Amino acid sequence: MWLDKLCKLCLVHSRTKDLIDLGCSEKVPQLLRFLADVMGKSRTEAFSESFDYIKVLLNSADPYKERKKELNKATEPVAYNIRRCLAHKSWNLKEALRISAAANIIDTSVLGYESRDLVEAIWEKPALEEHIEIPKNVYIILDNAGEALIDVVLA
Repeated sequence: MWLDKLCKLCLVHSRTKDLIDLGCSEKVPQLLRFLADVMGKSRTEAFSESFDYIKVLLNSADPYKERKKELNKATEPVAYNIRRCLAHKSWNLKEALRISAAANIIDTSVLGYESRDLVEAIWEKPALEEHIEIPKNVYIILDNAGEALIDVVLA
């Protein structure tokens, strides 16, 4: 079941934005028909299947390849500075987690989100921060280009 009606808007926004950014706006009508069909599925299935459908529409195993290269290249110097900062702070886990959370701004097309400069945003304190107990074993999932470089520093 969908968590929120806005998830559906976000799905349409993010996937159509993907096609436009990839220079294939003429394929938006096909995508919209596909999205209408997956709206009855779970949120996870709809986002995952629509991501795969972009590959089918563009006949590419990785239509995002160039964008990923750009994000990784832009993030390399930031990751280097993060490593230096965390080393200076004796690898403070709380600070590392803050930075990792802030890195989620990289490569996002969330509805209503406006891109920000990574170099500035990465050092901002979170708007909401709760105390949590850190378990003994922590697993980090590297999910987005650029962001993954920062998560590797955390790991």
